[in-house]
Amino acid sequence: RSRLRRGGLERDRIAPVPNGVVRLEGSVVLYESDRGQSWAVVLVRSAELSGEAGVTLSSEQAPASGTVDLRPMTFDEDGLASTWIVTPSLDAYDTVTLWQPRGHVLARAVVEEP
Repeated sequence: RSRLRRGGLERDRIAPVPNGVVRLEGSVVLYESDRGQSWAVVLVRSAELSGEAGVTLSSEQAPASGTVDLRPMTFDEDGLASTWIVTPSLDAYDTVTLWQPRGHVLARAVVEEP
């Protein structure tokens, strides 16, 4: 049985990044396929960020599942960035973390069933 899960990324507070205060918003969609073609897409917007950011999937409920790193996302001149992954299964993952290359966490979202 296929399932669709979604979540949102929001950050409006002091963060350990060069600009001090970072505002960002975004969307996360996880699709669990019953045919081994599961996928995740992460879309982010922030006028205050540039360069690359990392994205990691993890599990709050089952930490032993480990993590999955998506391709790094690069913010364009309009502050938009995105990344995605296709894999046999994402069922074990429920948390998306957006971070800067030095490891500073920018945002975290728990992805829930609709």
